[in-house]
Amino acid sequence: MEIFVEKRPFKDKKPRKTGLTMESEHCTNPWNPKCRNTDIKVYIRYNGKIHAICSECWENIIKRKIEWGDGSK
Repeated sequence: MEIFVEKRPFKDKKPRKTGLTMESEHCTNPWNPKCRNTDIKVYIRYNGKIHAICSECWENIIKRKIEWGDGSK
């Protein structure tokens, strides 16, 4: 398994207006799909998709033994 960490947030990510509320970006950790925290720390590319990762999930991810890549194949 190889994942790539994006060091910067994507500038085109903005909250979307949905009806009467604003929908903000939330954590999309592939190992913790129930997480909906909005304090995004980093973005990772995993299995070809970009995932926003919150501070809490990021702390858990960096403790795991994962092979980190540079995004190239």
